Amino acid sequence: MIEAGQLVVAREAATELVDAAEAWGTRLLPAMAYQAMGVCSAAERDGSAALVALRAAGNAWRELEAPYESARVRMLMARAHRLVSDGASAEMELKADGWVFAQLGAAPALDRVRRLSSSRPDDRKGRIHDARPHHPGLLGRRIRLRAWRPSRPRGSAMASDLLTAVR
Repeated sequence: MIEAGQLVVAREAATELVDAAEAWGTRLLPAMAYQAMGVCSAAERDGSAALVALRAAGNAWRELEAPYESARVRMLMARAHRLVSDGASAEMELKADGWVFAQLGAAPALDRVRRLSSSRPDDRKGRIHDARPHHPGLLGRRIRLRAWRPSRPRGSAMASDLLTAVR
């Protein structure tokens, strides 16, 4: 919605998500709701409001032990820091993101962080963490899904396998 220029509709949807998060009392919905509010505020060029919402989203994702989502929020925070003319904080967020994405083996996200960073690639002090991840990339559930995928069950057999895996 935001990319289509429909900021009002996006803000309304984010507000509805916040209301649902408060009504349902789950831990996942507030993380999503705060993140949506932060994205809307950033799109409206309100960096201060975006930072408040995104900090709350980052805290919620960390409580859920979701490092990838938490790092994605930090990337959004870097953009919000730039909206309030705080380039140093933006670079700090991006460096932390780079490290997390490298550890997770999330190469596309790491490339995105590198593009957003204003550090020169040959600047050793300002360089985003470039070390190879200590594991080849996929974690827990993704590894299990990859292992499961080659058998390619169809239709109701797939649903049955997924229900069994969820239980």
